[in-house]
Amino acid sequence: MASALQLYEETRAGYERVLGPDHPDTLARCASLTHVYYAVGRLGDATTLLRDTLARCERTLPPGDPLTQTVRESLTNIAGDDEHRGG
Repeated sequence: MASALQLYEETRAGYERVLGPDHPDTLARCASLTHVYYAVGRLGDATTLLRDTLARCERTLPPGDPLTQTVRESLTNIAGDDEHRGG
């Protein structure tokens, strides 16, 4: 899983470098990376990245954008799981 995590992190960094941090494709890569963080037990990193991604989605995407809703739901689920684990 470590190699997958590295690949996701490198992919996100490449999208940020080429398209910028607020581009919809970059935001989608960030959302994907949070799920890998979650899978490897890095709940704090997942929650922090989701919060940042949600703020950027709300600032740059049109109201009602599906990515914003997906990120919001992921944050609710992961943050709730983190609280139950004592994080």
